[in-house]
Amino acid sequence: MHISLFSAFRLGAIVGLRHRGWLTGLLILKAGLAWTQSMSAIASPVQSLSESDAYYDKYPALAVDEAGEAAVVFTSLRGGLDQLYWRSRTPTGWTAAERVDQGKGVESLATVVAVPGVTWVFWQGRRHGQWAVYGRQRVRGRWRPEQRLSTTSQAAWHPKAMADVRGRVWLAWEHPERERSAIVARVCESGRWSAEQIISPPGFSRRIALAATPQGGMWLGY
Repeated sequence: MHISLFSAFRLGAIVGLRHRGWLTGLLILKAGLAWTQSMSAIASPVQSLSESDAYYDKYPALAVDEAGEAAVVFTSLRGGLDQLYWRSRTPTGWTAAERVDQGKGVESLATVVAVPGVTWVFWQGRRHGQWAVYGRQRVRGRWRPEQRLSTTSQAAWHPKAMADVRGRVWLAWEHPERERSAIVARVCESGRWSAEQIISPPGFSRRIALAATPQGGMWLGY
């Protein structure tokens, strides 16, 4: 499986997984990009972002910062473990893949958020038999140390994140326990994270969706 990038209408881009000639998981990169149901709308050839056929690359996530630099983070199976890698688009082309996670477990399902001056990468990682949510900042092209953002001993996975118009980063994930599942959220403002808060009622809550409002709020669905 390969990570591939398409340009559409020369206005923006979409990204998807190509496997045996099929395309899945399309994601519009530039807001306002017109899109139709016809694949004939794609105007340029595929650009493969996978560096080797030996890697099983999957689950891409995209972000564009305030300078217009696009970045993709994806899961890559290397050495028998899923790891996270970053590539960004520069005037001379795509950079070489950089490893994002600093763990030795299974790292997967990244989500990427860009706010002025900082790009955040969040993901789920399984280390020492436990799933948790981690995050790492990229500031002016340099990586900061990763942080574990789910702080309890209970499992945490499937993170979703989005920035609001005030530059705050909202992060939510699923907290499974036996036959139940809750949604937990935190907010980062001016570099400081709020405490974890369970925002769903008792029961089975999964599949998080986020949408920012023009007034600086955030809708969270599940």
